[in-house]
Order: sequence, then C-alpha cells, then structure tokens
Amino acid sequence: MVMDEPTAALDFGNQLLVLSYIKSLADMGLAIIMSTHFPDHALLYGSKVLLLKGGKVYAQGLPEEVVTEKSLEDLYGVKAKIMKFNLNGAEELRVCVPLAR
Repeated sequence: MVMDEPTAALDFGNQLLVLSYIKSLADMGLAIIMSTHFPDHALLYGSKVLLLKGGKVYAQGLPEEVVTEKSLEDLYGVKAKIMKFNLNGAEELRVCVPLAR
C-alpha cells in the first residue's frame, strides 16, 4: 500500500489513530510505503526509512540510524534535537524538536 502523507491536516490525536492503524496493517504483513514531512512519524512507527534530498537518496536504513540531528539539519536547513525518553523502564521513545534559528 502506498500512502502520500496520510496524516496531513490532522490533529495529534487523529494522526496517532491513523498511524496506529497503518502499523497494525504492517504488523499483519501488508507492505506499507508512506511519505511524510514529519520525522517523528518515522521515529515512532517506521521500520525502514528513506530520506530524499533534491530528488536523490540522502540516506536509508533504520529510523534510529537515519533520522539524526545532522540529517535533519541537512534536509530541512534547521537545527534539531533528537530527544530520548524511557517509557516503563524498557521502551525508548525518540522525538524530534526543531530549534529556533
């Protein structure tokens, strides 16, 4: 299934609802290709990430290896911080915070 920004114009709650549903489809074995301009979507739900810059492949691989502060600055032209939070002592949550210029 190919999806072009399926969470565009949705509030946070509905974004998570849609992304959760997409993840459940992937967990059932359906191949999902999804475009997004939100790094958090890749960090939260992606299993593999492909970053494009100028129409060419910039990087690809696991979200935690590809979505980095350096790659976000190179792609978006702004500094960003990847914040890590431990949930329930076992699971790590990573989110992207863009920093003011």
